[in-house]
Amino acid sequence: MPKIPSDINRFLSKVKQGLATTLKGNLCGIYVYGSLTYGGFRLKNSDIDCVVVTNKTLGRKELGALNKWYKKLLKENRRLGKRLEMSYAVRDNLISTAAPKAPRFYRGKFNQKESDLDANSAIIWLNLKESGITVYGPSPKILVPHLYSSTLQKALRKVFDHMRQQPGKYLREDWSKVYVILTYCRILYTLRTEKVTSKQRAAEWCLVNLPKQYNSLINRAIKSFVAGPDWKRLLRPIQGINKDSRNEIISFGNYVSKQLRGNPRA
Repeated sequence: MPKIPSDINRFLSKVKQGLATTLKGNLCGIYVYGSLTYGGFRLKNSDIDCVVVTNKTLGRKELGALNKWYKKLLKENRRLGKRLEMSYAVRDNLISTAAPKAPRFYRGKFNQKESDLDANSAIIWLNLKESGITVYGPSPKILVPHLYSSTLQKALRKVFDHMRQQPGKYLREDWSKVYVILTYCRILYTLRTEKVTSKQRAAEWCLVNLPKQYNSLINRAIKSFVAGPDWKRLLRPIQGINKDSRNEIISFGNYVSKQLRGNPRA
């Protein structure tokens, strides 16, 4: 498991103390997933991805208290607070598509009514069971029910459909094209291996395991991603991902779609 930078470790300790004080007996667990857990973390700009599990649905008073606490957290440590992405789930509704609306803290704002099912995604809980970091509470291996291949496949399909249905957003800018290519690689990696890894490692796996016709596109995306300091400043990838790449990406997406609809491990 990758070592957490000391400043982030101290920050997470403050988060644990603050949530334990604010939620008291309703706090079940706090877990870190994402790039911090599988070696893809960028010190200057990666999000600090967390899931908070509560024993029961948050009440109005708890939501108000959380809102005040987040404001205090940002005031004390704005740099890391702005990078904290924290979703909420109820213990009895983990990995559920019918979970009630849950709050979310993202980009320095606490949205009390956002219908965010990220915390209930089978992909996230697969990550947590494999390499998640427990800040507070029982191990995810104890907390999370069995993850069936069909459940994971549906979750991956949901991510894919969300991107595919918004080409104006995801295929508009050159940097977002790179994001789409690498996300497709991660979808395929998880679909085939039932594991979660970083964008770059998933893309490198795809170079070995996919039809060679996609290698050029994937290679260009990897080089652009490595060269760019972050997504926002990856406005003009220097490795040939541009308006002419759109048809290549659509073709790659068609391949991903067929894999998601078939038997990926056959």
